[in-house]
Amino acid sequence: MFRRHATIAMLIVVAAGASHAHAIPVGYLATGRLTYVDSPLVGTFAVGDLFHFIFIFESTTPPEPGSNAFAADFAAVTDAWGTVGIYTASSSGGIGYIFIHNDFNVMGATWDTFSLLSPPLSGPDVGGLALDHAGLYFTGDDTVFSTALDLPVSLNLNDFPLEFGLAFGGGPMARGQVTGLAQVAPSGSAMPEPATAGLALGAAAALALALLRRRAAAPQ
Repeated sequence: MFRRHATIAMLIVVAAGASHAHAIPVGYLATGRLTYVDSPLVGTFAVGDLFHFIFIFESTTPPEPGSNAFAADFAAVTDAWGTVGIYTASSSGGIGYIFIHNDFNVMGATWDTFSLLSPPLSGPDVGGLALDHAGLYFTGDDTVFSTALDLPVSLNLNDFPLEFGLAFGGGPMARGQVTGLAQVAPSGSAMPEPATAGLALGAAAALALALLRRRAAAPQ
């Protein structure tokens, strides 16, 4: 659940289990500059590079089986594309995921977390590493969500100071703080078949957990 002072209008969510024919696509353009680049990616990316990335997800997607009020996964992200510096990438089919944790304990601290991971992306290899995913990540105190089962469809940087990440080879990332977030018209393309859903889920979870551990371990 979002805090009451969210300024972007909340889209109406259709009852869980609605068919894709009635799905409501939501699109967001995230912009900002890179603030960190893992060493294998230096040369192609540099701190200060601009990023512009669009993510499309279906707002009516129900949570995956096994989800609960404390941890929920949504196979909701259908498309993504954009640029980081002069590097260009776009989704190549499959499904991306949204992960929500409510009161998630990491290293003795309790957090609410939100991770949006794109479908697998196509783009040039960097240093022999294949492009994996792009994502948006948020880690905040334990008052942001009252349940993980409600899929947020209205994103606001006042409530969700998001971080952007572009991942290669299952690990190295180029990351930056999102300083602009605008709702955009979705492409209207049909939802792709989730042929790569299992691989996307594993990679997305690993990336989200790595960022969370970095945040938890950072000096206060």
